Amino acid sequence: MTISAIAECADIGRGTFYRYFEDVDAVLLYLFAEQYEQVQADVDALMLQYESPERERQAWKRSFGYFAKLYVVFSKLKGEDSNALWEKFEKHTMTQFAVSLQKGNFSYTEWMGLPVDVMATFAAGAVVATLRRWLSGELDYDSDTMAEMIYKLLYHRPN
Repeated sequence: MTISAIAECADIGRGTFYRYFEDVDAVLLYLFAEQYEQVQADVDALMLQYESPERERQAWKRSFGYFAKLYVVFSKLKGEDSNALWEKFEKHTMTQFAVSLQKGNFSYTEWMGLPVDVMATFAAGAVVATLRRWLSGELDYDSDTMAEMIYKLLYHRPN
């Protein structure tokens, strides 16, 4: 994935590309952030339809469905060159987890009794590391299976 290829697909010049983005990583982070905001809005609405623990399970299922749509883009983020982008991605995810926890979207906050910043840091690190391996093709599971496994790992509930 190169700036020239992106500019060509967007039917713009390289100079125009640099008006909006610093590099390819900035484009990918922008795409992720846009998608994440859609996921968050969708998950927030979903939270109203279910009681805990089913709302948490459904939230992960919906989230991994969205991530699956980005599979083609994120599967290309391999090797040392992608580390900085994944770090930004993790930081963004941690911030979003903290917001969701503060809103009380997840019962996790209530029954764990731990500070939100610690829970958000832990969850973001675990989820992003797992997501990175899944999107790179190292974990060969469909999005529903991944969602169920993440749900079980984070909430420590067998069903």
